[in-house]
Amino acid sequence: MVSDQKKDVEKFTAEDVINIGKNKEKFDSPIDITFSILSYISLPLLEWNNEHQPPRFMKLTNSGVSVILSGKWNGPRPFLRNGPLLGDYIFSQMHFHWGPLEEGGSEHTFDGIRMPLEMHVMFFKSDYLCQEEAMKNNDGILNLAFLTELQEDDSIAFKPIVDNLYKIESAEMTHHIELLPLSHFFPPFVDDYYMYWGNVVNTHAVLWIICRRPLPISANQIYIIALDRAKLMKQMN
Repeated sequence: MVSDQKKDVEKFTAEDVINIGKNKEKFDSPIDITFSILSYISLPLLEWNNEHQPPRFMKLTNSGVSVILSGKWNGPRPFLRNGPLLGDYIFSQMHFHWGPLEEGGSEHTFDGIRMPLEMHVMFFKSDYLCQEEAMKNNDGILNLAFLTELQEDDSIAFKPIVDNLYKIESAEMTHHIELLPLSHFFPPFVDDYYMYWGNVVNTHAVLWIICRRPLPISANQIYIIALDRAKLMKQMN
């Protein structure tokens, strides 16, 4: 866990993090975040760029297994640097993981507890020009993960997604939505997160950064999302 709020925190550099990714065995993603075995380290703060800039277009896509949010910008796309990163990491897309209505849908768990929904924000290293090329390299992909917790009121952040799901009920359907900056969907954080090196379905290495603070979402919104998943599963079967 990356935090300066505990005593005896070991100081790390981005080079240290990259060397761990090169030389240590990676975990099969997703994992359970087990609080009793966390190691606390200190790193420079993450630096966000262009996260408040709205895109020139933004769309939702039903991939058949998830909902993907992507966009294009007139200027430079949002990107991250510093923290555990060597170089700039450019925003690629966001996608979501959820389960049946009666179960939690997050991929990662906290001490074995599954949360209602998980959002992944994918970035690729600018050295590799595109996400597909970046996936071939050990340091090419960064995934930010946000888990969720229930609140009474609907989430403003998730509203543009949930309200448009009925327009992409079938696989491969797309729908353009309101032009919103990335910062609408989540609060950009600079520290206080979980981090590990993982493998995704044994295809490529990923540096995972998991925000410690869950995003709020209402039970009504989870209900709508779960119904959408049920419709898609029925189509696929």
